[in-house]
Amino acid sequence: MGHEYPLPFSEVPASALASVRVIASDVDDTLTRGGEIPSEVIAALERLRNTGIDVLLVTGRSFGWGLAEKLYFPVSGVIAENGGVWIRNSRKMSDIYFHGEKNMEDFREIRRRMRKCLLEIGKSIPGTIEAVDNAGRITDLSFSITQDVDYTAAYGIAGEHGFEMFISSVAGHVTIPGVSKGNMLEHALRKGYGIDSFPTDQVLAIGDSTNDAALFDRKRFSLSVGVANVEPYLDALGENAPVFLTAGSAHAGFLEVASALLNRTPRQ
Repeated sequence: MGHEYPLPFSEVPASALASVRVIASDVDDTLTRGGEIPSEVIAALERLRNTGIDVLLVTGRSFGWGLAEKLYFPVSGVIAENGGVWIRNSRKMSDIYFHGEKNMEDFREIRRRMRKCLLEIGKSIPGTIEAVDNAGRITDLSFSITQDVDYTAAYGIAGEHGFEMFISSVAGHVTIPGVSKGNMLEHALRKGYGIDSFPTDQVLAIGDSTNDAALFDRKRFSLSVGVANVEPYLDALGENAPVFLTAGSAHAGFLEVASALLNRTPRQ
């Protein structure tokens, strides 16, 4: 486009919106307001579904949370644990896909090693608290973060144990190399939607933080949007900055995008 990214979402071409079949959306600080998903967002998700636009939630939250989100929200699926698992149908194990085509039992030993890694991070960075939802995690383990703490050492510790680290707006994650929101989203699009040519213009990816970098990858998803509260992370995102930026923060930014899609002129 010849511009520095991101551009205002108000400048998104109508032709780009017309192609969208799927919204891939982060959850925390993208759909939420003060830690909760407001009723306006639930209503927008329902309207999107009723107009034929599927929504895939793509979150760092646990497998357990993902099962509940798929069951109770009007969405077509949930990618949880930053890409560790795709829940296509929360009522059938055959419709749940884990990273590397593994099953739940395969992660027992991996989780044991992850726990050892997490304990070492806790010793190195005082005040590190294991996340409550780790009991519901399969492919990663997480810990609560404090915004004024430097977690650089955690990346090195994770690497020494053979793992990788993600830091989102709400938590730190110790995970398996190769796991990312973008990798599992691409898998879901190929298997669930028959989208096998990338970059694709059939997906709008939206997020708010550095752990959404793989959703903002223009080599895969040509239409990426950051809600306004992604701005502090733009330097860290670098080449993976979103193409567009909403005027509203968090849930308000998502509603801005939903409104544009609900009022679009579909491609003929």
